[in-house]
Amino acid sequence: MSSVDKQPWREHFKSWRRALSPEKQREAASALVSAFWQQCEQTGITTPSQLLLGIYHPIAGEVPTDLLLHDCLQRGIRCFLPVMSDDVRDKVLTYREMTQESEFELGALGVSMPKTGHTMSASMLTHLLIPALAVTEQGARIGFGAGYFDATLHAARKDNPKPPLCWGIVYAEQCVPELPQAPWDERLDAVICVGI
Repeated sequence: MSSVDKQPWREHFKSWRRALSPEKQREAASALVSAFWQQCEQTGITTPSQLLLGIYHPIAGEVPTDLLLHDCLQRGIRCFLPVMSDDVRDKVLTYREMTQESEFELGALGVSMPKTGHTMSASMLTHLLIPALAVTEQGARIGFGAGYFDATLHAARKDNPKPPLCWGIVYAEQCVPELPQAPWDERLDAVICVGI
């Protein structure tokens, strides 16, 4: 299927997210913390400090991750944020470690990322939290359409005997029965749908 098939979905959920109040976004940030730990428990994670977590700073109404980041750092979990290449043709993201003391800069597309810190490929992380505009319970995902996360997931999984688990993060209203998909679309391993 072509990306044209996805455009109505993108427009619908962008509009829906723009209408969310700051109060609803704060509710979602809080709900994400408990939903994340519930997902960890369901997948048998018994030692959270062994996680190498790729997470995101939200843009355009994505589910806020600030409370989860704070909680993870307090528990001793190493957290990494995506870093875009200066070459916009390079779609594969690397991940830079974030600490409580990190200073940030805006990268391409207005994405906030740590200025300094240990940087590694997504394939070296244990888990990736991926934002989306819409998902299915089977792991299909629609994002903004730039292809960064699809390229990153493909690279992280290719020839990797232990690729990171990729969990999509969305509001419950963004979880739908089916979505159009293209051959290059990478599926999520699980979906965390945050109710508000």
